[in-house]
Amino acid sequence: MKIHLIAPSGASPDMRSPEAALRWLKERGVVVHNAACTERVFERFAGTDQERLAEINLIPTIDPNDMVMAVRGGYGLHRLLDAINWKDIAISVKQGLQICGHSDFTG
Repeated sequence: MKIHLIAPSGASPDMRSPEAALRWLKERGVVVHNAACTERVFERFAGTDQERLAEINLIPTIDPNDMVMAVRGGYGLHRLLDAINWKDIAISVKQGLQICGHSDFTG
């Protein structure tokens, strides 16, 4: 299994949690792409608006056999909604791409 991480909302308040999760996944043979997003911090967010938006808008380029997973929910995704490429993301989902998230990511 391959998981492509994105961090579209808040930054992790404690780096031990994502580090433990990454270790757990890797121990089970899961290939994790874009793990570096867990380390991004800009103010209270997991990166600047531009970084987070670019990451979301790359979703259509991800192999539909992979899974896209949001690192965490929180706050901040609403700032990006108008600029998200919903059409191409919807096409990717119709082609089988699974996207997993929680909190404001599901809005």
